[in-house]
Amino acid sequence: MRFLKGLLILSLFSLTLHGQENRVRTRQVDYAEYDRLIVNLSYATDKKKAAEQILAFVGKNFTAEDEEYFFVRYLISNQQLIGGEFLNITNFLQEAISAYEKHYPFFHRGYPTVSSAIVGQTYLMLSKSYQGQHLHAKNIQFLEKHRAFLEGNPDPYTRRTFYLNLGESLFQSDQYEDAIQIFLKVKGLSETGEFNYRYPPADDVYKITDDMPEETKQMMLKSKSEYAESMKKMEQSQLVISRLQYGSLLAKAYFNKYQFDSCLPYAKQQADDMDGIYKDTQETLSKAYQQIKDLNIHDSLKQMNPEAQANQKLLQQIGGTASLVVISAVKTNQREVAERYANSLVERSLFLQLTNQYEMAEKTYAELFQALQKMNDIKGYNQAFKSYYSWINPYYLNLKVKSNQLTTALTQAQSIISEEEKKLIQNFQYFTENEKREFFKNYTKELERYYSLLLLLTEKGNDQTGELLNKILQTKGLILDATREQEKQLRKIKDKVTLAQIAEIKRLRDKLSAFYQQPPGNPATADSINRISVRIGDLERAVNLKLVAVNIIKPVRWQDVQARLKQGEVYLEILRLHRDNFEFDKPKIQYWALVIKPGESKPTLFQISEGEAFEIRSLRNYQNRVRTQSEDVDSYNTYWKKISEQLQGAKTVIVSADGVYHIVNPVALQNPITQKFVLDEIEVKRVSTGRDLLAVADTNLPNKTIVLVGNPRFEMSRKHGGNVYRSNEVVPVEANENTRAGIEELPGTKKEVELISLKADGGGFQIKMLTGADANESNVKGLKSPAVLHLATHGQFDQLSKADTYLKSKLILAGAADTEPLSVSDYTLYEDGFLTAYEVTQLDLPDTRLVVLSACETGLGEIQSGEGVWGLQRAFQLAGTRSVMGSLWKISDEATVTFMDAFYE
Repeated sequence: MRFLKGLLILSLFSLTLHGQENRVRTRQVDYAEYDRLIVNLSYATDKKKAAEQILAFVGKNFTAEDEEYFFVRYLISNQQLIGGEFLNITNFLQEAISAYEKHYPFFHRGYPTVSSAIVGQTYLMLSKSYQGQHLHAKNIQFLEKHRAFLEGNPDPYTRRTFYLNLGESLFQSDQYEDAIQIFLKVKGLSETGEFNYRYPPADDVYKITDDMPEETKQMMLKSKSEYAESMKKMEQSQLVISRLQYGSLLAKAYFNKYQFDSCLPYAKQQADDMDGIYKDTQETLSKAYQQIKDLNIHDSLKQMNPEAQANQKLLQQIGGTASLVVISAVKTNQREVAERYANSLVERSLFLQLTNQYEMAEKTYAELFQALQKMNDIKGYNQAFKSYYSWINPYYLNLKVKSNQLTTALTQAQSIISEEEKKLIQNFQYFTENEKREFFKNYTKELERYYSLLLLLTEKGNDQTGELLNKILQTKGLILDATREQEKQLRKIKDKVTLAQIAEIKRLRDKLSAFYQQPPGNPATADSINRISVRIGDLERAVNLKLVAVNIIKPVRWQDVQARLKQGEVYLEILRLHRDNFEFDKPKIQYWALVIKPGESKPTLFQISEGEAFEIRSLRNYQNRVRTQSEDVDSYNTYWKKISEQLQGAKTVIVSADGVYHIVNPVALQNPITQKFVLDEIEVKRVSTGRDLLAVADTNLPNKTIVLVGNPRFEMSRKHGGNVYRSNEVVPVEANENTRAGIEELPGTKKEVELISLKADGGGFQIKMLTGADANESNVKGLKSPAVLHLATHGQFDQLSKADTYLKSKLILAGAADTEPLSVSDYTLYEDGFLTAYEVTQLDLPDTRLVVLSACETGLGEIQSGEGVWGLQRAFQLAGTRSVMGSLWKISDEATVTFMDAFYE
């Protein structure tokens, strides 16, 4: 393996990039000091200090145009000399890549050392850094942006690692089919030798001529034979390494799809290959020791070999390489195969617990943890110990559950959750909202296992309803709260550099939206979108570093919510989860409800439904009935009957929705027995999370102003005098007559805002009307926190678009139907008439109490369980609005006028 690594390093430097040869530096630099500091990076006791010294030297002597600037950042990141923190490594790598993309070819000292392989490694290290932060969507975007360079890189290792990183991030994003296709491509390319390093053939290296002495010929022939044999072994080794990489990932992908039959052959091949590598390594170490034991070298150097052999044996004893074999074989009733591979402690523990030999499994796990502690005591193995421990913990938790040691299992599950929350607290502040969303997914998976255990304990008589509800109240909507707090801080920033960065973010967002307007399929457009998106993310993270850390995970008790309920009110918490049975089976989708009532000693817990039909077939039936306005008695029984039974005597129910309940509107469900709609039986209020009830309500309106936007003149020229540029987002939409979607004229909206104006005037409100040409994007963006903002226009949510989530939801304003397209330069002068959720987040509405979105589908968006809907409503909340009302459907223009008149009454 070390020989392979050495050849790889030599290859990195041999693949020199063209173009640098003529950029020799002429100014004087103390290269001796530079070289000393470079060497010191590897041998210094205080690695961090050594890294800081070389960075300081580079900062004084070089700029981003010099290859030393690039190379030192590459080297520090490669060796993880700044403590291995992903954020530091990410910054160094981004600086290196920025220098390369802006200034290559670099100036150098006379001989260039930055090769295409090293550049490729730098991009891939940044990719790994994103993966380490669970930013897999960001990593996919990053790799796709640089696909041409990485896929066409002359270095085979770079090409292979590009595919593996891309496939792994697709896998971690639960895009298993796409990941499998990537891994199968790596398999095919590996088997054809596409990823092998090319070395000169033996005949070229050892050229034997007739005039050579016979003794020389024999020596050359022997060397030639040895070289040929070495190259053959090298090719075999490269194939094994490749097979290990794509094989393990294919096994994991099929395993996560619960396709154990497909997983098993790849898992067995990986286990067999690893077993062969262990044996070869032990044999090599043993031979090496026989060669050095009689040499006149210090005993401490000799002792390193037996220590290495002992460490190797310890790793074999611990095992883990055949864990998927054991699980998949048991799951496919191939017990003999499972037992044959259950040779190490990890595999043996799994086999025993899966075959219900719990007592023996417990003893074997005890041996395993002792072996892991030995690993932790070995210098340099601490990180490996942590990785092993966090990987094995869920397996051990399964054993505790299945052996009915539920109290111990609960303690262990809480420990796992605590570790995940430490990661959240450490990283959340620096991420953009989309990055928070990605990072949160891993935490959500652990939460679902925790919730599954709490439900199991409750079902077995150890009531954990209170703990379950407390955790939901504590964690639901965390991203929204954290991002909202950051937005508040951003409005108070006065630092000029940060303000300039914020202005640049807005400018780039405008540029991004201009590219989204271009026809799809153009590679140059797709590349521009990727580049700008990455730059926006980088700037947002830089701005977030200037903000005060937000305490995102605060203790919340269900009793606190109960104390805020008035007589006749109940609180309803809906939970959607993937219910784990702790037997490595596919989790089942379940919906649960928890009800808090005033004066009761504990919450009420009950299951609403189980299975995917609840979210697919039943939901489709509900949606079809709404669209066709046909009678629907099934949906009430499916989505509300069980809940209604627990609301007897209540006048108001405060609902925190999850999953499908973000789409189903309970007030419109009809009770087949009473023939009444839920709206007529009980008042339904919605909150994002129960924590909303704990916020101190300010009953005094800061101002009594209402802004009414309606009847936009869609056909007007975008270059109308009042439609000056503030920011813009452009997404094409389709017309739909008689509903508030598309870009047909809406005469009813004029009547709607006039009726509301009369009522507002009677209520003592100051009124601002924006209609016709004045109902444009520029005027809406210029608003300063009216108490009420009413927008009566077209709206749409584009479910098929691959654009950013906040670009899929939009309101359509004056000028949107202008037939004269805007040029690229026009986008810096005029608005386009499409107000997207992305732009809404930047509105100034911190004192706005209510926004009414009197338009189609303004309540839709992308749903993330436990976090809510990404769309217009969430965007207005981020802008500061306290309450938002939107529509889940395409709505009639005439019917909306009637409804809004009644609403404001």
